[in-house]
Amino acid sequence: MEDTVSSSGSVPASEWTPNEGSTSQESENSRESLGEAVDALRFMILAIQRFRQALAEHFNLGLSETIAMTNLTSTEPLTARELAERVGLTPSTITSLVDRLERDGMVIRVPHETDRRKTNVTLTEYGTSALAYARQWLTAVFSDLSPSQLGDATAMLNHLAVSMEEQAGAIGRGELPQDLS
Repeated sequence: MEDTVSSSGSVPASEWTPNEGSTSQESENSRESLGEAVDALRFMILAIQRFRQALAEHFNLGLSETIAMTNLTSTEPLTARELAERVGLTPSTITSLVDRLERDGMVIRVPHETDRRKTNVTLTEYGTSALAYARQWLTAVFSDLSPSQLGDATAMLNHLAVSMEEQAGAIGRGELPQDLS
């Protein structure tokens, strides 16, 4: 399905309409630029998926395990249930996943600080080290950018991440894409 995406929503390219007051040439150029941007975003998403797959293979993990570990780095300690919600897995599936990560030395279960019925899942030193290697490989992606380009890339990536989160939320709420005009 050919979709165009912006911070305000997405519509099938066949239904995209130009902004009022623009010439047909400007509209066509805008439509082409938007299509190229969507193609570039798709290419980036596929590259990220290949990167995650390479990391999983390097550390002898599954894709779900790498996603879980990433979620453990960017937050306060998580219970297994919270981790399941973030990763999009059922609690029973996350239990098996955490068992595998624990067996591989990537995570440990620690008592919850206030509720003794719960346990938190926390990265081990080895798990933290594995993610540090991943971060080095990610850092290499930006190695040939000037400081100015790096600032621009950071701003654009943050903007796109927020827009993608907004679109994911809209999809989750069953909202239809918004018109771009």
